[in-house]
Amino acid sequence: MLQFDERSNGSNIELKTGEKFKIILPENPTTGFRWNPLSSGEPACKLLDDSFELVGGSPGKGGSHSWHFQAVQEGLGRIEFAYRRSWEHAQPSAQSFSLCIYVRT
Repeated sequence: MLQFDERSNGSNIELKTGEKFKIILPENPTTGFRWNPLSSGEPACKLLDDSFELVGGSPGKGGSHSWHFQAVQEGLGRIEFAYRRSWEHAQPSAQSFSLCIYVRT
């Protein structure tokens, strides 16, 4: 399975229909900051699931948020996330992440 992280931010990715991939980004929800999806790559991609894994096991430490996707149909898709606190809608996001996906048969 292909994996992408913060180093892939802004990349253009080419996939075949049916291919699965994972995006893994560091996150520390104890600070209030979370990755919020702005676009999920539809209709070319489908979000299968997402999860958070604590790193280090100590309370207050951050971890990794993972999203699993599948390329489901030929075409273009864009996946975008904004890293922000839920109560700071008027503020620009602290970070952003995006991938442009081209799915071919």
